[in-house]
Amino acid sequence: MTLSQFSSTDLLPQLRGGNLLRLAPDREGCLILCKPYQADLLGPGAAVGGVLDFDCFEAIAIGDVALVHPQDYHERSQSLTTRHLWQSYKQKLLDCQRFPMQRAIGILNLLRQYFETDDIVQQIPDRALALLVGVLPQTIAAARLQK
Repeated sequence: MTLSQFSSTDLLPQLRGGNLLRLAPDREGCLILCKPYQADLLGPGAAVGGVLDFDCFEAIAIGDVALVHPQDYHERSQSLTTRHLWQSYKQKLLDCQRFPMQRAIGILNLLRQYFETDDIVQQIPDRALALLVGVLPQTIAAARLQK
């Protein structure tokens, strides 16, 4: 798996263009969408773009990621449901981890389990992970040291 940062000429115009897209469900990558006050972690089959991500300023692709257009109402509905499911995973982590360091360690452990390696997780910028769980980037850096 690889980590790449889409340039603004690649993905961001698509996200801000108003078209609802989805992450290809047959790929095993994820996308972190950084927004001014929070970030979204989205996986295969999740909806992206449209009115959901007009304020996205950075997209970090983890692994094999491809965007496709939903073909019909069923695919659009399914992709929105999948996005909600990914958001609920993050919310469960936030709900059960009260303290910032716990949330920082929790997101690192969650990503390590999902990708089955620490190499990819180490490449994700601290600021992106911090936006995911509502902590400072310094807290993520400290959590990385607490293996």
